[in-house]
Amino acid sequence: LFIGLVSFFAMSLLGIRRALHKKDRIHRSYYKNRISIVLMGSLTLIMLSMAVASIFFVYSRNDINQRNIMTDKIRAINSMIEAEIDNGLAISPANRNALTRIIEVIGRDTNSDITIYTTSGKLLTSTTPIVFESLMLGDRIDGYAYEQIYYNNKHHCIRQDQIGEIRYYNMYAPILDINDNIVAIMCSPYNEDSYDLEEDA
Repeated sequence: LFIGLVSFFAMSLLGIRRALHKKDRIHRSYYKNRISIVLMGSLTLIMLSMAVASIFFVYSRNDINQRNIMTDKIRAINSMIEAEIDNGLAISPANRNALTRIIEVIGRDTNSDITIYTTSGKLLTSTTPIVFESLMLGDRIDGYAYEQIYYNNKHHCIRQDQIGEIRYYNMYAPILDINDNIVAIMCSPYNEDSYDLEEDA
């Protein structure tokens, strides 16, 4: 009987020990799983953050490049028109035909469409008169661009516009005479449909 009781208690203790050991392993496994989940979550967030940062960097860089391309183009066109003014070209309704011939030449040289508005914001001439004759566009300059150029003395203004499903950007700039007075406002569309951009400088 004594040997039986001793054996019973020994086996009971062994069973309890095994049970505790198993429970300990379960706890250790639980914590290991929790740590693994936390590490995986952290790595995933880090990777997502890096991906978002990379996309933002590429977008910002392309946005800057786009602005530079558009700004350089409108400055080049504007300088060529102002050079003609310095050579004696008068911008007025009476001189519309001569002005049209000049902007057609500049348009071919720069691969651009050019529209000239008066200082009151009304259409004077364009290398693409059909878009105005067909009423695809109105004969008044964009109100915001006019305000920025004429009243706020901006060097240029870039505005997004749309005709039907076609999205593009209109680049506006003042045309100055030799005394730096605004004698007209030019506009040239930029049809690289890559970014949403409304920028003034």
